[in-house]
Amino acid sequence: MLGIVGVRRVVPRVVGGKGAAIAGIVTSSLAITAGIVVIAALAGPAFMAGLQQGIAEGMQQAEGPVVEAPPPDVVPDPADPPSGEPAETEPEMIYLPTVALAVGEAGTVGSYTVTVTEIQVDADAAIALADPGNPKPVGRYIQVMLTVEYHGSGVGDPLNDLYSSYAGADDWLHGEETCAAYTDRSVFDVGFLSPGEAATYTACMDVPLRALGGDGVVVEDLHAEEFTAELWATPEPGPSI
Repeated sequence: MLGIVGVRRVVPRVVGGKGAAIAGIVTSSLAITAGIVVIAALAGPAFMAGLQQGIAEGMQQAEGPVVEAPPPDVVPDPADPPSGEPAETEPEMIYLPTVALAVGEAGTVGSYTVTVTEIQVDADAAIALADPGNPKPVGRYIQVMLTVEYHGSGVGDPLNDLYSSYAGADDWLHGEETCAAYTDRSVFDVGFLSPGEAATYTACMDVPLRALGGDGVVVEDLHAEEFTAELWATPEPGPSI
């Protein structure tokens, strides 16, 4: 098996409603303020004294507890995260499929039949042509064309169900989030799929030069508890004429 280091990622779908949320916050704040004024008028000085004491205690808590310095013979480890902060997630070792599919061959990824129909290992010119405002790559753009057909229950959402990456020669997965460029037929334009419905879109990765010449393109199921994916081998360059 081919071992490679990777970190699972999910691209969340953006949901609207910001205006309604702000209106709710403003309305609630006005109602709370009015209630405090009424209670203060009825309760008198005793209420105000208690309110001031509560504010003072709250400010003291916000400043945080006093942390005593460790004894002179105890030296904190710089690698340890500060108290109360979670440690960074360690990259996990995952294993690629033992058999790589050829470009144009279909594979099963979760509730989808996925076919990688094209892998452009030098897509800098194509990305620049898609949008003149696209940034230049840090390394080199790799662009992948995929056709996916949904076979699950309910509706499929390729944007949040599937994830494409390049298995680099540096033993890392370089995913879609590395590409800041706009591409034609983006997955963001696909939307939801009904059972039996298919869609075609492109995925893009900005791959470091040291990672070129890797194993190929990986498409994984983001909802699987364990790493579940198919691998498509990068086509060998044709003979020069």
